[in-house]
Amino acid sequence: MSELKNIIDMRACYSKALFGFAAAKTNLPEPRLPETAECRNFEALEIQHELFDALPEHRQTELKKRFRVIHAGSLTDRSLSWGIAAAPEKIRAGFVEESARLLKSIAVKHGFRIVTLDLPAGAVIADPEQREILRGILHKLYPVLRENGQTLLLPFRLPVSGGCSALEFSSFLRESMNPAVKAHLEIHPHELRKNFDPREIAGNLRFETCAVTFCYDADCGNRLLRQHLVPWLKYFALNAFYGPYFVCPFSLEHRLSAPEAESYSRLAEELKHKQE
Repeated sequence: MSELKNIIDMRACYSKALFGFAAAKTNLPEPRLPETAECRNFEALEIQHELFDALPEHRQTELKKRFRVIHAGSLTDRSLSWGIAAAPEKIRAGFVEESARLLKSIAVKHGFRIVTLDLPAGAVIADPEQREILRGILHKLYPVLRENGQTLLLPFRLPVSGGCSALEFSSFLRESMNPAVKAHLEIHPHELRKNFDPREIAGNLRFETCAVTFCYDADCGNRLLRQHLVPWLKYFALNAFYGPYFVCPFSLEHRLSAPEAESYSRLAEELKHKQE
């Protein structure tokens, strides 16, 4: 992305970037939050709203003060949302009603404005019938999202592994004409070739993105490195998107969560002080 040298000061982009831990996606238990999600260079947190709701009020206040950005994780249990686009109409109607109730509760009780709808968006959008059903569900949720000032994120895996393409996903979001629905990119950096170009992988999805999560299997010895992040930071700098960029290291019983979080925190610190 050589054009960046002429139009963007990457030092400013690095300094504005928000980094954090995906406590919701990794199902991190509450006792592990201090050593993992609260590393000193983290300014963002993704936490399951049920877990946050169960915390003592003083702890909730503490976390809200500690982080500049908090995302609420998955709106409903995966068992409910994962197959909703293929469910009978009566079940879909109940899902919309329950989702609306949860969105309102999350907004009123905690002020959370960003929530993820955990479903296989790529597979759903690739199926013409399910795509229209999903569009209808999102349309019904729009008035609630607008009233609450909330944004609902649809997860999309990169690199694509079955389902629709990045172009098709981007087109679905634009054609739905629902400004309260955006993309949550789940990037698997260790599956990308060396010297990859984000534009070839994600196309124009940067214009529809509201959160990025870097996912990898830490138990296999994988670690998130500078070369995994910088191309994406430059890609998103083109439209002044500064994150949050969450780290999501999968590890049995979370045994590597804390060291991986600390490694990512050090990387965040290095990037924020990068002179380029």
